Amino acid sequence: MFKSRAALGAMLSASYGLYNGFELLEHEALPGSEEYRNSDKFEIKPRDWDRPGNIKPYLGLLNRMRRENRALQQTANLRFIAIDDSNVIGFVKQSADLTNAVAVVIALSRDVHEIWLPIGDTRIDVGGERRHVAAVENLVTGARTVLDWGGLSLRIEPDRDPAVLLRCLA
Repeated sequence: MFKSRAALGAMLSASYGLYNGFELLEHEALPGSEEYRNSDKFEIKPRDWDRPGNIKPYLGLLNRMRRENRALQQTANLRFIAIDDSNVIGFVKQSADLTNAVAVVIALSRDVHEIWLPIGDTRIDVGGERRHVAAVENLVTGARTVLDWGGLSLRIEPDRDPAVLLRCLA
């Protein structure tokens, strides 16, 4: 769930931040409060940033995706997509010049999800011409998939990765 929360913050917002300890999965709450017990708000604490179980590589991956895609560096062109699973959120972000679009799907539960992602109505500017999305490229694996009937079927396995990040191609 830490990865889901990180992906939501990193993909939805033009800027995001983490409290110290997030990447180490620290989450013990103060009784009767939403505050975290080990928050730097209450103490300065030395940490072993490389201890097993951290999600630093995942956070680095999300930040690399943000640097490589102008669509993820702003919040002006954001469109949510209706997904037939209430435990999955989907949206498309586009750069201001409409030349870069990224479709994002994030699982909000630990269950495996099989969904249909309808993004065929998304259009990308290619050399001054607006074209419908014809395919997507998985930003993590590099795999390309051609859209079928204006969308594609996705399987999300949150234990592996709760987010699917797809660059839209015309």
